[in-house]
Amino acid sequence: MLRSALQKAAAAQARNASGVPPGLANMKPQYTGIFINNEFVSAKSGKTFETINPANGKVLANVAEGDKADVDIAVKAATKAFQIGSEWRRMDASQRGVLLNRLADLMERDRVILASLESLDNGKPYAVAYGADLALSIKTLRNYAHFLNPCRNFENKPINSSIFSYYAGWADKNHGKTIPIEGDYFTYTRHEPVGVCGQIIPWNFPLLMQAWKLGPALAMGNTVVMKVAEQTPLSALHVAALTKEAGFPDGVVNIIPGSFAGRENASKARYGHTAGQAISSHMDVDKVAFTGSTEVGRLVMKAAAESNVKKVTLELGGKSPNIIFADANLDEAVQQANHGLFFNQGQCCCAGSRTFVEGKVYDEFVARSKALAEKAVIGDPFDLKTTQGPQVDGKQVGFCEIFGKKPSKMTENHEVSLKTPKKNEFFKRKWVIVDIWMHRSTDRHQNQSKLAYLDIRTCRKTYRHYRRTDRPQVDRKQVETILKYIAAGKKDGAQLVTGGVKHGDQGHFVKPTIFANVKDQMTIAQEEIFGPVMSVIRFDSMEELVEKANNTIYGLAAGVMTKDIDKALHIANTTRAGSVWVNCYDVFDAAAPFGGFKQSGIGRELGEYGLEAYTEVKTVTIKVPQKNS
Repeated sequence: MLRSALQKAAAAQARNASGVPPGLANMKPQYTGIFINNEFVSAKSGKTFETINPANGKVLANVAEGDKADVDIAVKAATKAFQIGSEWRRMDASQRGVLLNRLADLMERDRVILASLESLDNGKPYAVAYGADLALSIKTLRNYAHFLNPCRNFENKPINSSIFSYYAGWADKNHGKTIPIEGDYFTYTRHEPVGVCGQIIPWNFPLLMQAWKLGPALAMGNTVVMKVAEQTPLSALHVAALTKEAGFPDGVVNIIPGSFAGRENASKARYGHTAGQAISSHMDVDKVAFTGSTEVGRLVMKAAAESNVKKVTLELGGKSPNIIFADANLDEAVQQANHGLFFNQGQCCCAGSRTFVEGKVYDEFVARSKALAEKAVIGDPFDLKTTQGPQVDGKQVGFCEIFGKKPSKMTENHEVSLKTPKKNEFFKRKWVIVDIWMHRSTDRHQNQSKLAYLDIRTCRKTYRHYRRTDRPQVDRKQVETILKYIAAGKKDGAQLVTGGVKHGDQGHFVKPTIFANVKDQMTIAQEEIFGPVMSVIRFDSMEELVEKANNTIYGLAAGVMTKDIDKALHIANTTRAGSVWVNCYDVFDAAAPFGGFKQSGIGRELGEYGLEAYTEVKTVTIKVPQKNS
């Protein structure tokens, strides 16, 4: 019987808790600087930012805050490492593979440390970080299996191939071709590295996203300047230290943590104006790879085009349909749908957040899904029984809504006077990103965060006028955004089946939430929530289903549960999505490409297809005295 990765992990833990070594819940991060030229350095500005444990809100460390000046230094180091005749350029491809395997071995050695850092910084359960995230990121076994299956590690069965091990094997297999053209000529192609690659990774899977991007770039001989999410920099910085220990030459790998603070343009600030934007627009960066929201992906693409027309790979948002036909094994369908949505606290770009269920089994599916969701163990990420951790509490840009009213004003104490919106008015207006900083209110509402509604022009002008030298940040909890979406679902008429509220008084936990009777036009059915919120939509015909499944700007993934191969193939062939899972969900492998249709991205990561983004094809034609076959 198919069971979700989380439940299988929980069952395996109950049988063999000793299979996962204890996590380091109280460890102090060792690396908090910017990694350039194989050394950790302070930011040129001397500034730092706090990284927070989302399970308890406590500060884990103060991390160097990279900005444009640091990016410039890193790009110069990467450019030097890529020069003709450098140690890296002269290195045999097979030796690059040796270094990648060595890096994977070191990650295996430090697996407990890396999994602990991932849990502390990101909030995901330690058992999942150790058994799932690390498994795909490091050298475990050479054969391939599905990575979102931590149970198989606990039971000493093969998990998957490592990203680094997989691409280590590709390093010396990047073959060109000989082409028989007309005339006395010998023509061949060679695949050359692109050059300096800028990479911007998100906070939901820090180690995995780092591996997805570093692996193919280094295997093909590129150098890298990577911007890591400021919400979760710690595990990536530890891996940076391991690249030096593995033997990568100076300047080949450069890792820059950055912050949203101090930005001049708030839209650009969404991907780290002082670091991410600097990478995207840098004239000496040859390629940029970005994983994040569609909104910010557009900005990355624009910056790449307006600078030196650099190559671009984008892995963006999703609102994926997960389709349950009446002929499916309902127990398996419920398990699969639960896993497809609630894994990683719902913080997956490919989450099956639109669950389409055939009318004949709709009510029973909802009832069983409710029962399963309510069995989730929410709490301490280091408790091996925990299946759901907190949402990431990132410091995000503030949102202002234009109400056409007199603006609130920012005081000389750098506070924003707060207005309470009318009930359920959150989603009625168009939201605009602006440059503001918000304190929590200090009034009778006892420090509950609110939104300030200001005229956009006044807001920008006021922010510039009152900008503080210590660059305060907007503290906008992700959990509050999720709760706003839940409120919108209730307002639009969807039936709240379970959840819909925070869990506990400490940390940023949201109970698994299920909505029934969801209509296709509702906000919760159209916008990416990035949280544990399942929308269950009824369908009664194939024609209706295909139209609804494709009724989204996104096209990242889709799932289908059925015993009928004709139905499965029809959905697979008509759904506009980059990945379609049949009778499974969230099955990944280092060898299988991943990416989106429509506004879910450009290009592919993983597999042989993922190498194409990190190579240039050169055609060489030689005049010969006489050509013979």
